[in-house]
Amino acid sequence: MAVAANESGIEPRQVSFKGAKQALAAFAPKIEAARPEDRPRLIDAMLATVAYHRVGDRPGRWEPRARKRRPKKAVRQQFPA
Repeated sequence: MAVAANESGIEPRQVSFKGAKQALAAFAPKIEAARPEDRPRLIDAMLATVAYHRVGDRPGRWEPRARKRRPKKAVRQQFPA
């Protein structure tokens, strides 16, 4: 993702993780089956495809996301009888 973003002149945070994962899954069998001299062309096409998938604008979101605190277990107090 970082290489694809760098070659396209964008920030790596702008590249979609899911889009990159889908592009890699689609290109992997083709790159593996290709002749060695054809692989660089396919890798360049894959990197361009990865960079094409961008993170959408999600209004109202805070970045980076804050960690949510888990609710604490209720503590029972025992009173003397």
